[in-house]
Amino acid sequence: MSTKGKPSWGELRATAGGMTHAEIGELFGISRERVRQIERRALAKCLKKYSAMGFHLGAELPDTGKAAQTD
Repeated sequence: MSTKGKPSWGELRATAGGMTHAEIGELFGISRERVRQIERRALAKCLKKYSAMGFHLGAELPDTGKAAQTD
């Protein structure tokens, strides 16, 4: 861990695969719900930027957190 007691980005990259929201929350001292909120906001920002570049992934992020179905 870094000198301030929080993990470095290298440590996070090395351990991030397959971590649950609860595990990530414990690592940063926040709730799993807050991790989910941050994840959702980050994904929405990525999708917005991606869309602005002319790429389209199909459906918007659903409010329920479940995968969107397209017809």
